[in-house]
Amino acid sequence: MKLTSEISEFSTNLSAAETIDTPPKRAPYCKITQAAERRARMFVRFVCQDEAEGMAARSGFFCAAYELRELATLDEFSHERLEGLLGWFRINLKVPTRFNSTKSKGAFRRETKGLSWFKPEATQIMDRCYDLIALLEENGYVIETLRSDRIGYVVYEDESQIVAEPFSDTTT
Repeated sequence: MKLTSEISEFSTNLSAAETIDTPPKRAPYCKITQAAERRARMFVRFVCQDEAEGMAARSGFFCAAYELRELATLDEFSHERLEGLLGWFRINLKVPTRFNSTKSKGAFRRETKGLSWFKPEATQIMDRCYDLIALLEENGYVIETLRSDRIGYVVYEDESQIVAEPFSDTTT
């Protein structure tokens, strides 16, 4: 008898809880919160000072890394570090299959317009990028970090990066 009354009381309380119809509270409009959300979606690109061949954009830091690799003046320790980092990227970062938006038969002959940007959630890749940037800067390269939430028309995307043809107002 006691068990039956407890079950009855529980089901009554449960029914009462289910019928409460209060809408969830919404956070007030806040520019600071929206700005923080926007920064969290910022894509990252690491660039050198020189212009990319055939483009109105600066070269990415991988161009500098491969240029450094070919220098005869690079000491053995730095060379091994560089090879280790580049080897890690070859294994862990996919090579984009597209750099332009055209799908025509002769697309492979056209000059590329797409720029590679890292996604903000690619933290493991970004950590290695900063290691590579430190090595490049130790050897005289100036690497600048670009951040943007408007990177252009996406032509390739994977879990770590996006290749996009830049909008006219995109910093390149």
